[in-house]
Amino acid sequence: MDDAALLAALLELAAEHDLRVRKLPSDGPFEGIVAAQSGVCLLRGRRIVLLCGSDPLDRQVGVLARALRAHAGASLEMRFLPPAIRECLNRGA
Repeated sequence: MDDAALLAALLELAAEHDLRVRKLPSDGPFEGIVAAQSGVCLLRGRRIVLLCGSDPLDRQVGVLARALRAHAGASLEMRFLPPAIRECLNRGA
């Protein structure tokens, strides 16, 4: 499974587990400012995953996989997932 398919599958899992994901544009609003990077933050006690369009897909997959493990790890353990997705979640991509 390629990174684009992994990202799509992980986005679907995130939606099912009420994990908010925001996609940031690849170009920053200000010239000369360091571009944003994908990551996870807490806003009013709620975990939000920010995926930056300028990051490589493998980094976006890794950030989302780690956030899913932290947010929904127990319920993901009890659920059947295709082997490629399970491996991605286990290693954090």
